[in-house]
Amino acid sequence: MKRTVRLILFFLLFPLSGATLIAQNPVEPWLGEWTGTLEIYNQKGLSQTVAMELNIAQLTDSSWTWQIVYGAGESRQERNYELLATREPGQYLIDEKNSIKLDLSLIKNGFFSFFQVGKSKLLISYELNEGTIHFRTHSINTDTETQTGGEDDVPLVSSWKTGVYQIAVLTKNEK
Repeated sequence: MKRTVRLILFFLLFPLSGATLIAQNPVEPWLGEWTGTLEIYNQKGLSQTVAMELNIAQLTDSSWTWQIVYGAGESRQERNYELLATREPGQYLIDEKNSIKLDLSLIKNGFFSFFQVGKSKLLISYELNEGTIHFRTHSINTDTETQTGGEDDVPLVSSWKTGVYQIAVLTKNEK
């Protein structure tokens, strides 16, 4: 009888402690150096390809380096950001180290951010999928806004044209 109770307690408590460990550091699977090619599209099709890197390393229990690199050689552009955990589960900030801090939400297997710079609204996503990170950017110009609906009981709806779409599949570098 005691053995049965112990087994039941073990199976009840083990998944909770495993889930707690995963919840304590959800950034762990993202750590490493990731590389790939960024493809930039507009309405005319593929307009440019650029080498891309995403380098993530633990700094403290609640902060990580978040370095994005575009290009190589003399055209290499490094963006040395920091990922900061907030008190709200699944919510982070990207600190660009220049007074800009962007909200970043961890939902399921992806980090998502939506922000506006001038007249451009951007939706950024990083999705971890079977050992690769799928990076995507959707960019719209707020000057292209159209509004429809708004009659009778139909809500007013705003929409914008997508101007630029970027995608990269990043693979983790093995050391």
